[in-house]
Amino acid sequence: MAGPRAARIEGWRQRFADRPEWERLDFAPEEYAERQARTRAAMAEAGIDVLLVIDPKNLNWLIGFRAKSYQEFQCLVFPLEDEPLTIICRQAEVAELTDLTLADEVRGWSGQEPEDPIDVLAEVLRARGDLSRRVGAECPYYYLSAQDQDSIAAPRQQHETQRRQQLLL
Repeated sequence: MAGPRAARIEGWRQRFADRPEWERLDFAPEEYAERQARTRAAMAEAGIDVLLVIDPKNLNWLIGFRAKSYQEFQCLVFPLEDEPLTIICRQAEVAELTDLTLADEVRGWSGQEPEDPIDVLAEVLRARGDLSRRVGAECPYYYLSAQDQDSIAAPRQQHETQRRQQLLL
């Protein structure tokens, strides 16, 4: 196995090699790379360019995230292409997730009013150029309220409305 995938696996291996047992990944880096490849294959088959992963079990399965605050909004932006993985979580967990997961970027939200974590997600999607892509989201009833589910769709709908208006001009 050569190329970017091999380099990524080797980087993960080096990053976690000298860690105490409790800080290591639960599985070998190759296992996570294979899981990510299988997820991307399923996304391609379903026609999804970006997947919003919310369920803590799936966050652990893809990037080794051991969720502690699953009662608060957290989301992995998982692209079809082998692009950086961004996870959004409470600000208090940024250092831990940066250090102990396979996420390339960790964006925190304060958890204090009036900042809304869905606004942080929308900004991440905008910055990555994902609003013009086909975005899929898992909607686990326990970890995602109906209000948040509706809010996640809003930035994409606004982007489409603006795009259509520009076409009409």
